[in-house]
Amino acid sequence: MMIAKYVLMEGYLQSMKELINENEAFAVTIQRIEGTMLEIREDRDRASEHEAVLKNKLKSFESSETEAQLRSLRKKIRADDENKNTCLTFLVHELKNRLQELDNVNDQDIVRAAAVLKKETQMVEDEIKKGTVSLYELVLKINEVREYAHDLAIIRLQSGDGQGEHLRDHRQPRDFPWFGPDADPSKIDSIYKFLKVAFHPDRFSSEGLKKEATTYFQETVRAYNSLKERLRSTH
Repeated sequence: MMIAKYVLMEGYLQSMKELINENEAFAVTIQRIEGTMLEIREDRDRASEHEAVLKNKLKSFESSETEAQLRSLRKKIRADDENKNTCLTFLVHELKNRLQELDNVNDQDIVRAAAVLKKETQMVEDEIKKGTVSLYELVLKINEVREYAHDLAIIRLQSGDGQGEHLRDHRQPRDFPWFGPDADPSKIDSIYKFLKVAFHPDRFSSEGLKKEATTYFQETVRAYNSLKERLRSTH
């Protein structure tokens, strides 16, 4: 019995030693794994920091590049606007000079028509300064007035009054002299039609020009109706 007991105790002690050795081996393995995990986490943190730095650099680069592009675009827009205004101002200046030549004629109908075109030219010039109308619309409007001025110049030449040496009335013109006391009754209707077309609000794109044209249009209608009433009362 004592021998059996001794053998069992030796076996138990041997098993315990093996378990202790295995636990120590497991502990070493776990410690090694934890060290490896720590290294992995440190590598991950360093990679995250590096990624954040790269993202900030990229964002800064994109922002600076975008800002540079915007500055370049702004400069181009300003240059285009200046070139556009310079061209339009030149066209208006030339148009004014052409209309100014129509003042020195003896035909008062031509003078009055030129006065209408001058008002339209001034309205276009005001719109150029405001910058609210597109270049396309302004050029169309200037070209339209130019064609009217060309037609008046042709009429002037055909009437034999091309030199501008006749006497002209130097009195200050009234706002609407077309329907004055000396107006030719046979030409009143044609003058009225011309003025209604020239100052019709629908011909102008911006609200400012529409309002100004409406004023001229209404004054034209009132002056025409007043003259027609006077003519009817004299018959």
